[in-house]
Amino acid sequence: VHQEKSNNAVLILLPFLLFKMDKVELRVMLFKIIAS
Repeated sequence: VHQEKSNNAVLILLPFLLFKMDKVELRVMLFKIIAS
């Protein structure tokens, strides 16, 4: 359940992260989220 909440938070923050992060960094982060 906690995992779902953290994933929802990531989805909410994603537009902000797109401005702050490199596309490569973003892909790495997304792979980590999917893998966890």
